[in-house]
Order: sequence, then C-alpha cells, then structure tokens
Amino acid sequence: MLHRREGCERDIVRRTTVVLDRAGVVRHLIDDVQLRGHAAEVLKLVREIARNR
Repeated sequence: MLHRREGCERDIVRRTTVVLDRAGVVRHLIDDVQLRGHAAEVLKLVREIARNR
C-alpha cells in the first residue's frame, strides 16, 4: 500500500497483512507491518484460527 507522509516528496510503502480463515472471512488485519517478528506473529494467528475451527 502506498502512503504519502507529510513533508515527503515521494510515496513510501506500508506493508499490510490480512489473515483469512478457510471461508475467506478476514480474521486479522495487521497494518504498517514491522518485519522483525512478523512471520512468527502471523504463524501464531494462523495456528489459533486452525485450532478454533
């Protein structure tokens, strides 16, 4: 997702992750993703969704 910050002359990329369940329902939205630890966070969310189905 491109985002323009005030005072900047160019767009920056803001990463967003959407976690869906098997039915295609949005279960989690993580906006402005920070790379460090993100994969582990998403894996934890996916495992929780799988456990609760």
